[in-house]
Amino acid sequence: MLGVLAACGERASSHDCGASAVLAPDGDAPIPADAEPAGDLGGSACEVTRVKIPYRARTPDLMLVFDRSPSMTIAFGSGTRFTKERDILLPLIATSQDDVRWGYQEFPSKTVEAKGGVFCCVGAIAVAPALNSGDVISARIERALEGVATYTPTALALRTAREHFAGSAATAAAHRYVLLSTDGHPNCGINRRRSSEACRGSVCSGPCTDAVAEIEGLAALGVKTIVLGIQAAEFGSCLERMAMAGGAARSGPGPAYYPADTPERLETYLREIVIAVATPSCDIVPVSPPPNPGLVALSLDGQQIPRDETHVNGWDFSSLGASSTIRVYGLPCLQLQYREVGIIEILYGCPPCRGTALCDEAKSG
Repeated sequence: MLGVLAACGERASSHDCGASAVLAPDGDAPIPADAEPAGDLGGSACEVTRVKIPYRARTPDLMLVFDRSPSMTIAFGSGTRFTKERDILLPLIATSQDDVRWGYQEFPSKTVEAKGGVFCCVGAIAVAPALNSGDVISARIERALEGVATYTPTALALRTAREHFAGSAATAAAHRYVLLSTDGHPNCGINRRRSSEACRGSVCSGPCTDAVAEIEGLAALGVKTIVLGIQAAEFGSCLERMAMAGGAARSGPGPAYYPADTPERLETYLREIVIAVATPSCDIVPVSPPPNPGLVALSLDGQQIPRDETHVNGWDFSSLGASSTIRVYGLPCLQLQYREVGIIEILYGCPPCRGTALCDEAKSG
């Protein structure tokens, strides 16, 4: 996508008990149409100076951290927790892989720790986030229950994801997410040993607290964690803590995590999550804040759109200051989301049009 501003005055690590791997870089670093453009403002008259700035559509990273513990074989509707999630996930990944850089990590790993035969191990990232990775990830999911599995080392899986994102920060997408899919409480600590959560008053320690700490570490990198709990109401307090730390809490009443207690809700929530991640936002962040917020106009493909403080059909500032953001509403927002816009222009020093008829007259040259 191409934007125009006119101005008037890796390395991947493993917690698989010693195993490690070096992965190729993620690929390009998309610059979203709804994020910062690259370049400088220039000129002093909006009729004269236009600086073309390249945009690329925002392509998010979505790392699926997938619980393959034995409880995933428990009956769930007409199948099991695993088969139901697999049958929903595979087509969702296939249809969104052009717009989402899917990655995949499963836990626990399929190998045994050398000492004690404890299954609190997690391997290196199985599939690094990339476009069109659906076939590889689907094959991994199909085979997820093969091999041994005993415990739920959630914190270690999240640490592996965190270390991957930390190592790929220079080439990562603008929006990065972890989708933690689990059906139980973590029962392996960050030290790769089976343990239980213990609390004294409001101070807790153990596998859940370790997992929350890793999610907080992801959040510090700008990576949001979405928590999906499959028939996991019994462990809701831990899932709630993780979801609240993740920065991507479920909207509406009820818990912050996604409580998939029926196959129907599982499908609804997975679709909702993927659509939300895959759909471009309608925010536009100028390269620098406007000198006069009252003298700003916006056009899409040469057509000015009205400034609309009612937030129905047009644009308005959602924030002002050092990080000013323009938010687009209504039909123009849908045009951005459907990737139908080729050129965005922000005109500084020019009054916005205030209605459809006036905007029709205010064509950008």
